[in-house]
Amino acid sequence: MKISVFLLIVLFGCAPLRGQSIVKISGTVTDRQYGKPLVGANIVVVGSGFGTTSDENGRFILDNLLVGVYSLQATFMGYKSETADHVVVTPDQPATVTFRLKRAIIQLAGVEVSARRMQKDPTKKVVTVTRQQIERSNYRQVAEILQTVPGIDIQNSGGDGGRKRISIRGSEANQVLVLLDGVPLNDQLTGISDLSLIPLNQIERIEIYKGGNSARFGSGAIGGVLNIITRKSFDNKFHFNSAAGSFRMYQMAPSWSGQFRNFSAFLSYNYSLSAGNYPYNYETPDHKRVNEERLNADTRSRNIFFRLNYRSGGHLFSLQGQGFHSGRGLPGKINYWTAYARVKTERENWGADYRFDRENMQFFMSAKKSRSVTENSNLWPDDAELRNRRTPRYHYLNTVQITTAQTRMTWFAGKQGKIDLGYEEKRLNFSDENLFSRRHSPIGTARDRSRGIYLSQEWNRKYSGLKSGFTLSSSLRYDQIGIAAGNEARRDKQMSPAVGLLISCGERNRIFLRANFGRSFRMPTFADLFYQDFRVSGKQNLLPEKSENRELSCGGKLEIRGEFRAEISAFQNVVSDLIVWRLGNFQTFSPYNTDAVITGQEYSFHFQPQNQWFSLSFGYTKLRPVNKSPRRTIRDKILPYRPQNSVKIGLRIDYRNLQALFNYRYSGSRYVTESNTVTIPGYQVLDCHLSQKLHLHKQELLLKFSVFNLTGQSYEILEDMPLPPREWRLGIAVKM
Repeated sequence: MKISVFLLIVLFGCAPLRGQSIVKISGTVTDRQYGKPLVGANIVVVGSGFGTTSDENGRFILDNLLVGVYSLQATFMGYKSETADHVVVTPDQPATVTFRLKRAIIQLAGVEVSARRMQKDPTKKVVTVTRQQIERSNYRQVAEILQTVPGIDIQNSGGDGGRKRISIRGSEANQVLVLLDGVPLNDQLTGISDLSLIPLNQIERIEIYKGGNSARFGSGAIGGVLNIITRKSFDNKFHFNSAAGSFRMYQMAPSWSGQFRNFSAFLSYNYSLSAGNYPYNYETPDHKRVNEERLNADTRSRNIFFRLNYRSGGHLFSLQGQGFHSGRGLPGKINYWTAYARVKTERENWGADYRFDRENMQFFMSAKKSRSVTENSNLWPDDAELRNRRTPRYHYLNTVQITTAQTRMTWFAGKQGKIDLGYEEKRLNFSDENLFSRRHSPIGTARDRSRGIYLSQEWNRKYSGLKSGFTLSSSLRYDQIGIAAGNEARRDKQMSPAVGLLISCGERNRIFLRANFGRSFRMPTFADLFYQDFRVSGKQNLLPEKSENRELSCGGKLEIRGEFRAEISAFQNVVSDLIVWRLGNFQTFSPYNTDAVITGQEYSFHFQPQNQWFSLSFGYTKLRPVNKSPRRTIRDKILPYRPQNSVKIGLRIDYRNLQALFNYRYSGSRYVTESNTVTIPGYQVLDCHLSQKLHLHKQELLLKFSVFNLTGQSYEILEDMPLPPREWRLGIAVKM
């Protein structure tokens, strides 16, 4: 606790102090009927060319005004404008204005008005997948839409029902922290999150943080963070989405959102199934080609989600809940087929949020509770074929209960910067049960008690004459973690700093330089520490993984008959005490600490003409993930399953209400073993999507057709786990 108090004193002591506020007028713009914030409303000083827009909370700020009396006007599409007169600006005290706009009916004969997404600021470090991108695509799972993002590798074990893991810039899958509304989804045994278990219809946006981010998110964020935010925007409409496709795939996803006075609600349901038995071929040891069908690759899932909001003035209360159930087969690897292996997952999430907004401050408080039950089994009958009996029988039941609480206070210093102070606490209880042999379970019961406090600052300085400026940010987080199983316990303390600098020049045409440095960590999982089974043994003295992440980026935006955006990034992630599992003494499979250095470059380019009828994006990632183990046979070898070269290209073409989208991805060869003696060949895949928007009376229809792996290439991402050939998918979305 003394460290935490000292930390706060030091960081607040370093914060810039001002005797006079530069904020002259601040306020909010909201809907008069429902009280919700209006994002992107225009606020201008009447009689001048000076103005601003409201942010995602409906808040706006006008600074650097002379002392005097002003009139302000707020406008927003679909609403009547409103004017505030006699707004007095004094030297010291900011004036506060609240606009509550009334809806207006606007009739435009024969004209369709479509609003496009605001262009992404190239100086942002966070990559965001928006709701608009999700709705226009024909993807069903989070993993499918993420595989188009440069720097991200989705490790698919096969088809719809296959497990899908994420790697960011050469990280291990368990080094990426996956959050659903702040609740971690990483498996407590392996540390890996299966992205095939997250449907898209409940998601508002996906935020991707590349590189270490423990200074903000704590343990597990060595490679990056996948922050998934569920639906928060409501349009008073009923939506129905349905899709059907190859291998008897079917999906149904109705949803409804509505508003009444200060209340708003969202409710969605998702049902999905797929037989998943696709054809594939492989080569036997005697070089014979065999054609077979991938058996036991089916999947079925149900998901229900709701959110209820109440807004009053600057106060927002929110309740949410989710129930998820899935069952699927695990077909296994070639020559190690598991035609009877199954996994069932049940998950419940409940949460409550509270947010309070003022002109220069925001307070947020959240409490979440989740329960997940996973049943894994491989119970082949006595008369099963010999090839389906090579994997021993097993039957395990794992239960995880997580309770999280967090609070955050944000202070805004106009456009000059902000300060975030937050506290998070997590209580996790884990239990496993061996249903096949009840005399022994690998772990039994375990618990994780962790808490963290963090402070971050961001300060901006702009030079209007030179049209340039810089942003300086710093963060520091202190974590205490207590992990125990049975009579064994350990406590760890970690400090995670981060600092970033952004220098930009220009407005319409702009160049920028960004530098970031941070330290991150990942605690060992329960399996790493406590797992005990036949020839499998965890180690209680295992050290946590630690990393130093460095990144230098430069890029810019140029507007000539359209918009050109380009960025080049060079990064390095030095990981000490990397946890890997190997065969050790007496043929026992155990975890060990080693070291690794991952370096690389990312090149990205985007172009869109003025009329926006098409857009072209290109991304190339070059990796060199090197093992720094002291063992001579594997030192300086490339880490397994990391493609050293990958390319992703996206082309979007719009013609009236028709849109065509082409996504191409190439991945180079990958090593399978630590000694680099076995490789998997590279692959290239082309996906094509067509969508047509139709209007029938007051209903809006969106027809979607997709072909995945258009060329029908046979390929693998993980060894001996073949992926489907060409697939097709037909979908329809109705909005009424």
